[in-house]
Amino acid sequence: MEALRLLASAKIPTKGMTVGGTIEYARIEHVYVEAWIDYIPSRGARHKVGDTWIPLDASFKQYNYTQGIDIKSAVPFDAQAFVDQITSTATINETEGYVTNVNSSYIQQQMTDYQTRVQNYITQNYPNATVGDILGKKEIIKKEYPYLLGTLPYRMIVKGAAYSSIPDSMRHKLNFNVVKDMYDEIIGTPINITKSLPELAGKKITLSYSPTTQADENVINSYLPKPHADGTPIQPNELPSSLPAYLINLKPELRIDGVVVATGTSVGMGNTETFKMTFTAPNESADVITNQIEAGEYLGIAIDLGRISPEQMQALKAKLETTKAKLEALDFTGLTKDDILGDLLYSSALSYYAKLDAIDFVSAKTMGITAIRLPSETMFSFELKVNSFFGTPLSARLGGLAMDVDRALTLVKALDGDLNKSKQFVYVSGQNSSALEHAIPEQLFSSTENPGEGISAVKALKIANEQGIPIYTINKANINSILPQLQIDSGTIEDIRNAVNAGKIVTVSKTDITFNGWTGCGYIIIDPNTGAGAYMISGGISGSWYPQNGWEWYTFFFIAIAGPIVAGFLIAVFFWAIVTIFAALITGLITLTLWLSAWATTIAVLFDEYSTLTLITSLIGIVWYCIERVPEAIPTGDCITMGIIFTLLSWLRNP
Repeated sequence: MEALRLLASAKIPTKGMTVGGTIEYARIEHVYVEAWIDYIPSRGARHKVGDTWIPLDASFKQYNYTQGIDIKSAVPFDAQAFVDQITSTATINETEGYVTNVNSSYIQQQMTDYQTRVQNYITQNYPNATVGDILGKKEIIKKEYPYLLGTLPYRMIVKGAAYSSIPDSMRHKLNFNVVKDMYDEIIGTPINITKSLPELAGKKITLSYSPTTQADENVINSYLPKPHADGTPIQPNELPSSLPAYLINLKPELRIDGVVVATGTSVGMGNTETFKMTFTAPNESADVITNQIEAGEYLGIAIDLGRISPEQMQALKAKLETTKAKLEALDFTGLTKDDILGDLLYSSALSYYAKLDAIDFVSAKTMGITAIRLPSETMFSFELKVNSFFGTPLSARLGGLAMDVDRALTLVKALDGDLNKSKQFVYVSGQNSSALEHAIPEQLFSSTENPGEGISAVKALKIANEQGIPIYTINKANINSILPQLQIDSGTIEDIRNAVNAGKIVTVSKTDITFNGWTGCGYIIIDPNTGAGAYMISGGISGSWYPQNGWEWYTFFFIAIAGPIVAGFLIAVFFWAIVTIFAALITGLITLTLWLSAWATTIAVLFDEYSTLTLITSLIGIVWYCIERVPEAIPTGDCITMGIIFTLLSWLRNP
């Protein structure tokens, strides 16, 4: 029955067929292909000239399933004592309904200790175990024949329409639209281009700006430092810290794998444009994602259509290594700004989904969940800070790096039909996704020489907790008493009000925090019925902010808006600064690629800093203990501190 529900949730027409009052079979609508094969007399063993249409369906497979190890029983954890210790030391104000000062150090220590116990148990008892051995696995039952059978591996009742190619109306698509203003669609030439999702699969997508005319490029050139008379190299700190935005016009350019596929209307630098991505699917309503971007920014866009493979990450790493080698060899021929900044941003966006999908796999296996990634998208952008006067941009300067996860969809079903398990998984995945929004940029761009930290919703709330700032959970019952106490910006307060009025539950700190040059707050909007959430930071970003103020990054500021000739010049002049950043990025990608490649052969990936807590909080009693107390309170792995805070806040609402 749960299999039928899963198929129906995926919008596959399905019906259970009964035998003696029991469902024994499933009748589904399914697509297969036919190939024109040289079938007579060799049955396809040798192909010369086709003579017969032969049905083929490689998607239909059967599996052998192997149960994993019951670590929760083998390595017990005293969840009651754990939670009792936390509640006894935290500040819990039942009257005002807030929690703070949850001891994150104690939590981390307990998790680390338990991790060590689990790892020792596995090493001693299952020294050659793979991830599949630990979590459970399924293996395809291979059936290899020397010829084509000429039949389908299932019974076909009715054959529907046949097509030589998929009709356009049945395709999944993504439309990109960049509009300057309300008149652009009428008198301008906005970007408006649609691609099918297979056309975009595995490809780099970037949106950037270039000078509209030679005159605009000349303005940019005039602010570049001149070559030194003594021949010494120009330093990044000789670049100006800002540009006069009002003197420069730019045009947006959409690239797919480095090739410009659409160009938009000219716009003044620093002006706000509306960027929409619209996902469409057969017989479904369009999903429109809208972002406001500043002319001159650079966006890397990653599409996850089900899984980011280790091979895809390996190919990306190899491309970056080739670029780095060319820079080190002073060979700048053919290098474009999209090879530099575009690859840098796209790599970060893609890495986010590569790791999240892998962590979700662990969580799903340990929770008894089937989780299928649906078409999803994230942007990692190089942003500007614009100084305006009555709406007119005067100057623009380097802002920072921002991760914005606009669409992260997963089909989730518990294998036993338990809705609480499905909701638990969504909580776990959501909090891990928020943690990765700051962790991935840190992993890719931070180094011993140039350490850096980003901010995300979960991290902002964790910092607020450590600073003793009250953390509230707001719902319809308490919004009127708590909202007036919040000392945060009016836009965030309005967002919270709208969410609560729509039936959502919001967790937010009483005041802003200041961290690494960023001031704001993190807040989480949760649907109590499904566990789905939006993990936000001030400014409406559903993601993270990673400040960058080093002079090396000002090189990218100029490369981002330069034309091809000037961009090439900047790459050649400041290649050593680019190499430094690329080296850190490649090191991070090597680590991530090895991590992803290890899934089938080693258990090491279960014990790294991101996935360990996801695994063990699913295996030990904490999650189940909290579910029994409050169904919507789900501590998560990498964000276990925030999970405990959610639990305590839920207990205040439901004593």
